[in-house]
Amino acid sequence: MLSRKKVLVVYDDVSELSQFEFLFGGIDRFGRGSLVIVTTRNKQVLFQCGMNLIYEAKKLNKYESIQLFCQHAFKSNHPIKYQLGLSRMVLSFANGNPLAIKFFGSSLYGKNKNYQESAVKDLKQIPNPDILKLLRSSFDGLNPVEKDIFLDIACFFKGEDRDFVTRIMEACYPSAYSRIENLIDKSLIYISQNKIEMHDIWQHVGRSIVHYESPSKPETRSRLWIPEEIYDVLTKNNGTETITGIVLDMSKLAKLELEPVAFMKMRKLRILKFYHSCGRTLLLKGLLSLPDDLRYLCWEGYPLKTLPSTFHPRYLVELDMSCSHVEQLWEGKQVLFFLLI
Repeated sequence: MLSRKKVLVVYDDVSELSQFEFLFGGIDRFGRGSLVIVTTRNKQVLFQCGMNLIYEAKKLNKYESIQLFCQHAFKSNHPIKYQLGLSRMVLSFANGNPLAIKFFGSSLYGKNKNYQESAVKDLKQIPNPDILKLLRSSFDGLNPVEKDIFLDIACFFKGEDRDFVTRIMEACYPSAYSRIENLIDKSLIYISQNKIEMHDIWQHVGRSIVHYESPSKPETRSRLWIPEEIYDVLTKNNGTETITGIVLDMSKLAKLELEPVAFMKMRKLRILKFYHSCGRTLLLKGLLSLPDDLRYLCWEGYPLKTLPSTFHPRYLVELDMSCSHVEQLWEGKQVLFFLLI
C-alpha cells in the first residue's frame, strides 16, 4: 500500500539492515517524492539501506551544552554563578553528548547544593551507573574482537598513533584493521591527525566495564592502568592469567621494587608498558621470566643488562627499551618472526 503513496518515514536507532528490511523491504517500495530519514550509530547501516545523503550529528558546542544542562538540572536558561560552575564540571565529562548532558542534569534536579557538588565531583572517579547502562548498549552490540579492541583503546591507547595501534592490535586479534574501521563507523572512536581518539565519556564506559569485571580484586581484571593497583598486584605477586595488559605511568609512583617472579603467573599478558620509569623500577634480585605471549614490550629504564633467558618472545611485534641498562637483549638466539620495531 505504501508503494503508491508519497510518505515521510522516520526510523530511529536502526542497528542492523534487517530491521529496516523487515518493516519496509527497502526504500524503493515507497511512492515517488517520499522522504526517508534513518538515524543510527552505525554508518554502515546507512550505506546498506541505500541512503544517498548522510549527515553526521555534531556534538553540542559549549553554549548549547550549558543551556541543555541548565534546563534539566535547574529548569532555567539563565544559571547563576554557582550553577554555571557545576555546568562546566559536568560538561568537561559529557563532552557535548546530549544524552549524557540531559541525564546528568535530570539526576541533579531538586537536590540541594551539597548533593549536587558531591555528585559532580564523583563523575570522573565513579561514573553514574545509570548513564553507563544507557551507553553500554553500543558496546554490547559489538562482536568479541571489537569489544576487546575497544577496551584496549579505552584503557591504553587513546591518543596514540593510528599505525602504531593497528600494528599492535593486528598482532593480538584477527582482522584488527577492519575491526578498528567498524569502531569508527559506529562512532565509538575517531581519527584526528592520524591518532586514535575517543571521547572522554566512551573512555569512562570502557574503563568502567573493565573495573566491574572484578571491582575489589584488580588482579582478576583483564587490564590494569591505575598505578596504585598495578603496584599492589606486582609487589604482592598477585598477577593472574586473566591480565592481558598493563600500562604503568611510573611518574605517579616513587619507586617499584619487583621480585624475580613478579610476572610468573601472567601467562596471557600481551601488552606491557612502563614509562617515565627511569631509575624508579628496581629488580635487585633479577627477573626470572616475562610472558611469552607479549606482543608489545616497552620498559623505559629497564634496570638489568639482559632480558630473562627463559623469555621466548615469538609473538613480539614491538620492543622499546629506551634509557635502559640493557647491554644484550638475551643470551643465545631467538626466532622473532613478527618483530617489526
